[in-house]
Amino acid sequence: MPDITLKKTSVFSHDAWRLENDQIRVDVIPSAGAKIVSMFDKQAGVEWLVQPEHSNPFQISEYGAEYNTNQCGGWDEMFPTILACSYPAPGAWQGIELPDHGEVWMMPWDDTGTGAETIRLSVEGRALPYRLSRSLAFSDGRTVRFDYVLQNLGDEPFVYLWTPHPQFLIEPGSTMILPPDVTEVINVLPEEWGIEWGGVGTRNSWPAIQYAHGDRLRQDVIAPPSANRGRKFYLPPEQAISYMGLRQPSGASLRMGWDAVAQPYCGVWIDEGILNKVSDVGIEPASGYYDSLALAWSNQKISVLAPQSECSWRLHVTLGSQA
Repeated sequence: MPDITLKKTSVFSHDAWRLENDQIRVDVIPSAGAKIVSMFDKQAGVEWLVQPEHSNPFQISEYGAEYNTNQCGGWDEMFPTILACSYPAPGAWQGIELPDHGEVWMMPWDDTGTGAETIRLSVEGRALPYRLSRSLAFSDGRTVRFDYVLQNLGDEPFVYLWTPHPQFLIEPGSTMILPPDVTEVINVLPEEWGIEWGGVGTRNSWPAIQYAHGDRLRQDVIAPPSANRGRKFYLPPEQAISYMGLRQPSGASLRMGWDAVAQPYCGVWIDEGILNKVSDVGIEPASGYYDSLALAWSNQKISVLAPQSECSWRLHVTLGSQA
């Protein structure tokens, strides 16, 4: 493996950790929800994460802030929900309000032993009793490994929804790569985000929608920001997948892989100019279906952690793969 350096630095005037080898550079700001603010492919000369100049100015958000109007791209962790909702499970925590995009993206994370070529950070819940930890390291010269541990610090079962929220900066004309057995996806946004995809719950064929009048719309190709639309789809909940790729016209590529048992659901967010000034894609393997903890609970597609216990999971991001 290439030589690895891990050092403290300053990014956007905030203390950060930089993990780097001769092929990849990763910057993390612990005080900003452990946001990964840069994932740079040094060989291709490509920054893979949306930067403040493409979106909102960088800032540390206050607890309870709305995500879309305050954040500036990068990679955040969504936990224990995505959409704001009340904690749905019966017991002592039922009815506790959970903020927009969860709470861990807006809270500072503690250093829990960064060193030995690994960034180790964790955060304790404010609304609910848990601890979420994340470690970042290189598993090879082109791959960043993410290791997560969740601890239920309470005396009742804990239901949760976790997903990563990377905003991958993408060139128009780029292609999203799903496993070859994927033949349809489910739109989960109302038509005001883009009428092309139908209403909430519409199952659209993948990779292209074939309309009755003969037109064909490629779902897998990213439009320029001038399209001024956003879209999000999920894989059918009965179809677990373990990877997704992105391939840019320039030749740069990315592949995210995960454990389909731990994250049996997968959502994909595509911003084509509706929120950011650029096009970007969020690959979001998830532990629940979908977006709201309350909705996942009602769908009975949710993760549950026993009292005073823990679980772990892992994902990988490889840059420069064939996607």
